Parts: sequence; C-alpha cells; structure tokens
Amino acid sequence: MESVLFEGKFDRVPMMFLFEKTFKLISQKLGDQAFTRFNIHGEATGRLAPAYYEAVCVAFVERYDDLVNVSADILLSRLRTAFESEGFKDATGPGANTITKLHQRIRVVREHLCDEIPA
Repeated sequence: MESVLFEGKFDRVPMMFLFEKTFKLISQKLGDQAFTRFNIHGEATGRLAPAYYEAVCVAFVERYDDLVNVSADILLSRLRTAFESEGFKDATGPGANTITKLHQRIRVVREHLCDEIPA
C-alpha cells in the first residue's frame, strides 16, 4: 500500500488476479470462519476481526502454493490453534496496532497453517 500511496505504482491486472485467487482459496478452505474468533467449543463467533483478517490474508498470499492442497478441515483446525496461541493473543491485545505486532500475527498464522510451528 505504501508503494501505491507514495510512488503511485499499482499494476491492477496482476493484483486483481492475486486478490481473486487468494480469496477464492480462503473461501474454499475456511468459509465464513476465516476472519473471526472461536468460542470454547471451537465454533466461529462474532463478526469480522480486522487483526485476524490481516493475518489470514497475508499468510494465504505468502504460502498459497503450500496451502492449496491442504484439506479444509486441517486448515480450519490449524487456524483455530493459531488464534488460540499465546503468540497470536499477544499480537492482538493492547498495542496491537504496530508493525511489529502485525508481523507477529502474520508469522503465527502462517506457521500454524503451514504446520511449521517452532519447537
């Protein structure tokens, strides 16, 4: 977004393709549970949470090829685990509107979705 804002660089066609393929995959794999919190029973609850939205979208863009062949059930389970993790909670609590916390949210979701959680 900064390059678009400050440098005026935006190639609409490839960005439109990236947007469409990413959101199609998110819809196929996670449906309406992609960007929301989960209750203690593992059910999606509440409305769209911006911090969750950012992390899921970027993780899917960055690791599209790794996620496309993972089953929806597995990805949804991993997403719930990511959202419940201390790393994610820490990145969405007070002071969450920083670049550092944004990168932390993205990293946590990406690691969980791709089953690359550090030991």
